[in-house]
Amino acid sequence: MPVEEEAVEQGENQSQEAEAEQPDLVDERQPEAEEAEEDFECQECVEPRILPDPGQPTQKQLEDHRVDHLPYRSWCPECVAGRATGEQHIARKDVKQISTFSMDYLYCTKSRVVRKEDLKEGDEVEMKVLVAKDSKSKTVFAHAVVAKGSDDDGYAVSRMAEDIAWLGHTKIILKSDNERAIVKVLKDSLRTARVEVEELEQIQEEQSVKYDSKSNGDVENAVKQVTKLLRTLKLCLEKRLGKKIPTSHPLTTWLVEHTAWLLNTRIVGTDGFTAYHRVKGKSYAKRSVGFGEYVMYMLPTKGPQHDALAKLDPRWVHGFIVGYSKSSNEYYVFDEAGEKLPRQRAYKESLRTKDGSHTGSKA
Repeated sequence: MPVEEEAVEQGENQSQEAEAEQPDLVDERQPEAEEAEEDFECQECVEPRILPDPGQPTQKQLEDHRVDHLPYRSWCPECVAGRATGEQHIARKDVKQISTFSMDYLYCTKSRVVRKEDLKEGDEVEMKVLVAKDSKSKTVFAHAVVAKGSDDDGYAVSRMAEDIAWLGHTKIILKSDNERAIVKVLKDSLRTARVEVEELEQIQEEQSVKYDSKSNGDVENAVKQVTKLLRTLKLCLEKRLGKKIPTSHPLTTWLVEHTAWLLNTRIVGTDGFTAYHRVKGKSYAKRSVGFGEYVMYMLPTKGPQHDALAKLDPRWVHGFIVGYSKSSNEYYVFDEAGEKLPRQRAYKESLRTKDGSHTGSKA
């Protein structure tokens, strides 16, 4: 046999022997490939939300519809061009895993309380209110602020961080519209909450669709709720006092906070619970006292203020209720000297009438 043929034959024999020695190499790969393909074929997918096909009308339907274009028809180009509102914001069927904390502004002018969309040219804004709402617990927050955006003292941002901490969520999304001032508050609140709220494991931001207020509907609804109740409480207080309260008066800032607190502790949702109950796991048990009530409140039984009292000094004095504390089970009371004090116990007396008389009852 020639040398070349012998070399080729030896090479083929060696190749066959090598393949015989490693028969499992190919067999091991094949099942893996089949299994991977099988997994891919068995994957489940989220059901897509596809734009509906309006279909095509008959010629008679088209001619009849052109008479008055009523009712609206999605297959009619003129109806779509003139009346369509875009994709509808429908309620989600699935439960959102992470709560959304949405924020927006409302403005108080001399004559009314309005949203920024309702402001007219020439309206003088006397007070700005930062409103926020938590999507999970439906808790509403409202704070009078000195300026739009982040003020120099960081008041708005610190209040937002306090509200986020009060909710107790471990994961949260901060959301606003695209107005520059509110976006600045959102970003600063995001940074502050990451540092100050220890319970938070995850916090992120989200912004509404540009020029579409409905995409931030949760807080839009909260703004309406705060506006209506704030107006009602202010009118009631003015009637009982017999005086007009200027929008810029400091008392109105306390009334803003009180309004949000009432929405959280008094309004019951479809689940039978208030927002306070959803957050704290229990109903709010503090006895209600009207805003501005003239009360007698108990002085502290311990501490510097108690130590300064003489033996025969009164232990109950007069003051005015301006709200409730979120962090403790106390009323906020202004004494007759104008000093704010939290107090646990109060004896209620109705607001003084014009002649100075009043009646009392326990609170």
